[in-house]
Amino acid sequence: MKGTKLLILLRVGMLALGGCTRVDFVIPEPVQKEDQNKNDNGGPDNPSETPENPSQPEGPNDTPEEPQQPDVPDTPTTPQEPETPTTPNEPTYSARVKWVSSAEELGGLNLVAGDTIVWRKGKYADVSISFLAKGTSTKPIVLTGEKGGEVIFTGASSLAVTGEWVRVENLWWQNPTKTPITVKSGSSNVTISECAITGYGTSISTKDYKWVSLYGRNNKVSNCYFDDKRNMGTMLVVWMEKNIVPAHTIENNYFSRPNSINNGENGQETIRIGTSDYSLEDAACSVRGNYFYKCDAETEIVSNKSCGNLYEGNLFRASGGVLTLRHGNDCIVRNNYFLGDKAANTGGVRIIGERHLVENNYMENLRGNGYKTAICIVRGEEDAELSGYAQVKGAVVRNNTIVGCRYSLHLNYANKDSMKMPVIETTISDNTIYCTSSSDYAAYVYTSPTPQITWSENKIYGGKQTGVSLATLSAKPSIPSVKQAVEKIENACGPKWKTVIK
Repeated sequence: MKGTKLLILLRVGMLALGGCTRVDFVIPEPVQKEDQNKNDNGGPDNPSETPENPSQPEGPNDTPEEPQQPDVPDTPTTPQEPETPTTPNEPTYSARVKWVSSAEELGGLNLVAGDTIVWRKGKYADVSISFLAKGTSTKPIVLTGEKGGEVIFTGASSLAVTGEWVRVENLWWQNPTKTPITVKSGSSNVTISECAITGYGTSISTKDYKWVSLYGRNNKVSNCYFDDKRNMGTMLVVWMEKNIVPAHTIENNYFSRPNSINNGENGQETIRIGTSDYSLEDAACSVRGNYFYKCDAETEIVSNKSCGNLYEGNLFRASGGVLTLRHGNDCIVRNNYFLGDKAANTGGVRIIGERHLVENNYMENLRGNGYKTAICIVRGEEDAELSGYAQVKGAVVRNNTIVGCRYSLHLNYANKDSMKMPVIETTISDNTIYCTSSSDYAAYVYTSPTPQITWSENKIYGGKQTGVSLATLSAKPSIPSVKQAVEKIENACGPKWKTVIK
């Protein structure tokens, strides 16, 4: 009975307030407090770094400030309208999103696994960012630009990442004057993705600094865009460290380096993995699906200086140089495309060292000579220093297709008097060589000192031979089209927003 009276009184009250028959209550979502027992300082201190070249990989020296606990309002006890966001039109992200626009703001955050940090759109000059974070395999910590192509750092801006399970995305460095990206020693499972570094507005300079320096292990650089580095120093370098196998992955990136300093002076590689002093150590890195376009800075587009690396499914186009196995052993070069477009100095693979495998590559219209030929295997030095030329032993070159190249096979070659140790225990088999000009060489072999090469089942049509007499075909071989495979690599490389670059 009492309940009936109360219901009648409520209805009368509502009618008195305007005849409403229903009341809708808006319940705001509770504000989630930060976990005060967790922080982002899980990475080791920055070590001293001694790269091969005189210049140190440059990284910021900022120390993150003590995290500040944000004020958390009490959960309202009465219905009220939700508050208007402080920044309108911000994209919707998962829980625990933090917005920043300075290194100081980033350093002041209290980060836990699964957090996303969004850097606001804009152009920022001379910003040194030290990013320390520790995520997990299922909950990485992500630092992303608000929108790809619209978060731009210029001048002496740099990012140094220390941590585990971290992703950095959608940032663009324009015209850098120091190393833009360093993944520090002790870091692991750090991914740099959907980023760009371009040097269109810089001048030719002999100042040596790298664009990307990788330390630690199991880190990745993927779908990035690197174009027009106009100073000395490697575009991307993997640094070897004592008792560490880096095992980094470099995949689906775009590289272009059309400018050269001092007529190809050494030290302008696009990618270098290792240094001569660590060259007999395992690096176990994978370089795959990358597009190298007009990389003309020096002979070594890729300089391998360590053991056990894989180069697979990459595209080299109109690039005046070669993929060079300069130091180290047991590397694989497989399923790559080397398209010279008849440009000067274009080449394929140069082999130095032991037990390398070069197979299933496609090479077309490469017009270089000397070291810059389709496949060049060189003589070594006796008791070679780590920085010298090791003798080639146990190389296997098989199932490659070589079309229209000035020198298809350039073997036992040397350009120094000290290189007196011949190629030995090497097999060349099942390759298809199609010379489109009678002036081109299907095989050019230097016979003194005498090499030890086993030939088997190669298919050769046209061209000349020196130092060897191999059977030739009477009819042109069938050459499959590689157009679709090449277009697939071109389309897959670089960030999703690469069309805004240039």
